[in-house]
Amino acid sequence: MRGNLLIVKDFQGRLLIRRCWESTTNKVYVTDEGGFKRLIAGDHSIVAIGFPMGDVFEYDESAASAIRDGRDYDPAKLVPLRKTV
Repeated sequence: MRGNLLIVKDFQGRLLIRRCWESTTNKVYVTDEGGFKRLIAGDHSIVAIGFPMGDVFEYDESAASAIRDGRDYDPAKLVPLRKTV
């Protein structure tokens, strides 16, 4: 799962595109693209942020396009991420 693109909902309800760093049974740790590249390179000054499983969704290109363009997207249309651990 490490490196997979995901969509997460932050504490303000905003949808964000992030990369998975690690997952547990109830959390997924994610980072942005730049942070992911730095973590892969061994820079552990970057910290992946944990999101509760209920706020993490499968990557969806139509949702990602809306997010990138700053358009609203209904989170109810997203597929929740299934537990993998």
